[in-house]
Formats: sequence, structure tokens, C-alpha cells
Amino acid sequence: MSQADARAWAREMERRIDLGQSLTTPLTRYVGTLGEMITLHIQDMCDVGRAPLRSKAQSLEKLHRELGPIEIRSLDRATLVGYGMRRAKAGAGPVTLGMELGYLRLIVMHAAAV
Repeated sequence: MSQADARAWAREMERRIDLGQSLTTPLTRYVGTLGEMITLHIQDMCDVGRAPLRSKAQSLEKLHRELGPIEIRSLDRATLVGYGMRRAKAGAGPVTLGMELGYLRLIVMHAAAV
């Protein structure tokens, strides 16, 4: 994000505060798909010198490959349940699924904080 983008974002947040609107909804304006959000999360981790290690990197790659094209606006419980069922049928166990869904939760929380 450039300095001009950061200033535009700050102005938009101030405008929303003045109007009493939610500050969390504009995320989809900057990031359209879950894949873009995953990519930004990985970039941010690398920028602070904490690149994902092998296991997490593989999980993030799988999430990106399978859920990446999904628009953030259309991400819902049914999509996540379907993903979990497909992964379970492919042989993923409860711990693996828990870790992958935990990574998704982390990515969404990170995006909201940023």
C-alpha cells in the first residue's frame, strides 16, 4: 500500500466514523478474494521476518488453491463446511482441518486489524 493509499484509507475511515458507520466493512474494497487476503497475509509475515514455515506454508497454499477464487463477500458457513467435508473425504484428519480453519481465522483477523 502506498502512502497515498494509506491517506485515502485514513480519510475514508474518518468519514465513516463521522457518519457513525462500521469500520470493518471496507475490507472488500481493497481485497476481493480470499486468495488475495491469503497472499497479503503471507507478504505481511515475510515483511516482518516471520515467513510461514513448511507446514503452515503448505496449508496456506492448499487454502489458496481451493478457496482462493471465492469472493470475500460470498464466504459463508456453507462454503467452509463444504471445504471441510471435501478435505475429510480426501483423508485430512480433525487436527489438520482444525489447523487449516484456524489459519483462515487468523488471516481474517489479521486483515481486519490491518
